[in-house]
This record gives sequence, structure tokens and C-alpha cells, in this order.
Amino acid sequence: MSDDADERSRLEQTALLLLRLGGNPHRGSPFWNTPALKTAMPHVVATVEAEQRAVHLEQAWAARGGVGATRARL
Repeated sequence: MSDDADERSRLEQTALLLLRLGGNPHRGSPFWNTPALKTAMPHVVATVEAEQRAVHLEQAWAARGGVGATRARL
């Protein structure tokens, strides 16, 4: 990974985009000199995995007849 903050930020944004588009964090990438994206940027992978878990939980809750995406109004 680069020590340059701007380059690192660009790489992190690329990683976020790749993961959000369905990329596999356990596969290698031409952008990183590590065997897996999860090794190169574990914090980015954790962020996307948390987002995906939240979406799945919300969908499961909605499927069970919960409030889901349309939250209850107070």
C-alpha cells in the first residue's frame, strides 16, 4: 500500500466500489500486491460487509412482516 494519503484514498474508494458491485474480498486484485483485498484493506472490507449485513437484516425483517424499509412513524 502507498504511504501517500491521496493515493490511498483513491485505492480505498476503488475497493469500496468493487466490493459494493459484488467483488470477492478473498480474491487477488491487480491494484494490490497482496493475495486478497481483505488482507490489503480489512477496514474497507469490514465496512462493506457491515452494510450488506444491515441490508439483509432489514430485508429479513420486512419479509417477516416487520416494519422494514418503511420505518414506523412516531
